[in-house]
Amino acid sequence: MRWRHDTWVKRGGLALAVVVLFSGGYLWFWLRSAEHRVSQICGGMLPVDDTVGMIFGVDDLKLENKKLNITSTEVPELSWRCKANNIWVTIEPATGTEDTLGPSSFSSSNHEHLPVPLGSGWTGFVLRDDGSDKGAVLLDCRNWAGDKGEGLFITVRDSYGADTRLENRADLARVLTGTARRAAEKTGCDAEPGSTIDRIAPLPPEAPRRLSEATGTCQGMTSQPSARGTAAGGSPAEYCVLGPEVPQGGGPEQGLVLTAMYGPYAVPIPGFLKEPAGIRGDSMWASATCKDVLGTARYLASPQDERRLFTSEENSSALEPLTDAELADFARFAEASAARHGCEAPVLPPAADA
Repeated sequence: MRWRHDTWVKRGGLALAVVVLFSGGYLWFWLRSAEHRVSQICGGMLPVDDTVGMIFGVDDLKLENKKLNITSTEVPELSWRCKANNIWVTIEPATGTEDTLGPSSFSSSNHEHLPVPLGSGWTGFVLRDDGSDKGAVLLDCRNWAGDKGEGLFITVRDSYGADTRLENRADLARVLTGTARRAAEKTGCDAEPGSTIDRIAPLPPEAPRRLSEATGTCQGMTSQPSARGTAAGGSPAEYCVLGPEVPQGGGPEQGLVLTAMYGPYAVPIPGFLKEPAGIRGDSMWASATCKDVLGTARYLASPQDERRLFTSEENSSALEPLTDAELADFARFAEASAARHGCEAPVLPPAADA
C-alpha cells in the first residue's frame, strides 16, 4: 500500500503541532511554577528543590529579591537578600565589608538558645531562636584575596515558627549548604565544601548539667557546679554557660558566660574590643589569628549577673574580679576553641595568661 505524500505531510504537521502545543503548555506552566520563580531570586543561587520543599503555602508564593549595594568587594555577583514566603536568605562576602546583614540574623549576646554545629565538614550552625529556625555557614574561597571578601557568608531563616521538628532544621541545613555550593559555582569561588547533610544533632538541653557531665565547649571547666554549652564542632559561634547547681531563687543568676566568635560574628565593638586582649568593667576578652575566612577570633567572658564588675575605676559594691578558677576556665575555653578551628594560640589578658 502506498501513502500519498500530502498525507505524510499532513500527519507530520499535525504531530509537530501537538509537540509544539505540548511544549508551549509545559513551558507556560514551568514559568509560572514555584520552582521556576524561586530559581530566579538571589542571583539564581538557591537550591530550588530543597528551598521549595521548605516553603509554607507554596501555592500562594510571595517573593522578595534585593541586590545589596556593597561596594567593598570585587565580586559583582554578590550580595543578595531574598525571601520566599517564610524562607529568608542572605548571600554575602565573608569579610571586607562592615554592612553585612547576616550577623543581624543571630544575636551573639544571646546565650539562651545555643547553636548546633552543622558537621559534615561545614563551618556553620543551626539554632532555634525567637520562634524561628536559623542557620549560617562560612565557605572559604582559596582563590580570593581580601578585596573579594575571603569567602562566602550565607544565612537562612525559616520564620514559620510552628514547625519544631528536628527534621526541619536538617532541611534548613541543606538549603543553607546547597546555597553555599551554588554561590561558589556562580561566583568562581574555589572552595572545598562539606558533604550532604542527612541529619542534625538535637538542640542542646535548656537546663544545665552537672559539670562532671559537661561535654563540648564546657569540657574540663572547674569554676562552677553546672554547665551548658555548644557541641564541639566547626561552628563560628560557640558558648559555654557556667552556673550554680540550683538557680538562686529570686535573685540574679550567678555564673559566667564564655563566648567564641569567628568570621563575621567576631567584628570588634567600636572603642571597646580593639585591643587584642584585656579586661574592663564586666568583660574580659582575648583574640586569636585564624586562617582565611575565620579572620580574627574573639573570646569573651562576661557575668550572668549584670551587676557584677571585674574591674572598676571607682569604688563599687559590684566589684567582683574573676576568681583564679574562672580565669583558668576562660583560658581553657579560648585555647580549646582556637585549636578546634585551626587558629593560632589566643592572646590572653595578663590576668588569665598564667
